[in-house]
This record gives sequence, structure tokens and C-alpha cells, in this order.
Amino acid sequence: MITQRIKGTEEGPVLRWPVWIGIVCDDLESQRHFYRDVLGLKELKSGEDFTWFDFDGKLLELLCKVPTSPVRPSSGVLRLRSR
Repeated sequence: MITQRIKGTEEGPVLRWPVWIGIVCDDLESQRHFYRDVLGLKELKSGEDFTWFDFDGKLLELLCKVPTSPVRPSSGVLRLRSR
């Protein structure tokens, strides 16, 4: 989670509200409908496997749990396998 600049006080640093919130979802279209049409958030940008919303000046990003297109080895993604 990315946060705004940390400001200190006498008691120590104070974290501010995050500037980015990412939510991984199984059904991107139903979540997109909910945040846009039910909650009334402004959609900033969307793609095949993500949607960005303005959340009171912060970025709310919905990410599809399973991308709709396969990841190609040339895409720069590092795949790890468990033992």
C-alpha cells in the first residue's frame, strides 16, 4: 500500500491515508458495476484486467484475480514455482 508522506510528531511518525488501494476480485465486471453504478465513484481508466476509480482524490484499483489473457514469457513477469 502506498501512503502519503509520513509526518512526525513528538510521539513519532504519523501515517496518512493511503494514496492507492488495490482490491483483487474474482468478477471484475460485477465489482466495477458496484463501485461505479452503486457507490457512484468516477471511473478513471479501465482495461481487460483492471479498473481505476477516483476515491476522494486517491486511486482505487480493482484487479482481476485471473487475467483474461495468458501471461507470455516475454512480458517480463517472473514466474516462481513452489517446492
